[in-house]
Amino acid sequence: MHIRDGRIEMFAKKTDEHLTIPLTEEALRILDKYKDKATTDGHVFDVISAQKLNDAVKEAAKAAGLNRIITEVYYIGTERKEVANEFCNIISNHDARRTFVSCSLAMGIPPETVMKCTGHKNYETMKPYIETATETVILEMEKWNKNQYRSKIIN
Repeated sequence: MHIRDGRIEMFAKKTDEHLTIPLTEEALRILDKYKDKATTDGHVFDVISAQKLNDAVKEAAKAAGLNRIITEVYYIGTERKEVANEFCNIISNHDARRTFVSCSLAMGIPPETVMKCTGHKNYETMKPYIETATETVILEMEKWNKNQYRSKIIN
């Protein structure tokens, strides 16, 4: 992975597809802040294993008080199972990918653009990452209140 001209250039692990991902202004500010602290191999931050990163994410989530209860419901045959966990105990670095997809779509970024950044080949493979937040649904449905009569969709 390399950062050039305000973009991350990398190859996706699963597909080996070349990705060019534009960085946000905030990401560029963070990189600029730490540019003088680069490691001996040129990385801005130490590269750690996925497991160590997940442990650090869980620790940060605990420190931030992200302890709401998440209940997972699943079935084994016809038997319904429920498992409840604090969010800080089940969060992982992969949640950032899901959050990026959901937030990008909620902001109106076209799915094709999001897929280009995430390396998804088609909408179906990206679908499991999409979680429409209740707040997003409320905001989107508010368009009915604002536009239905003005646009004469409904008389």
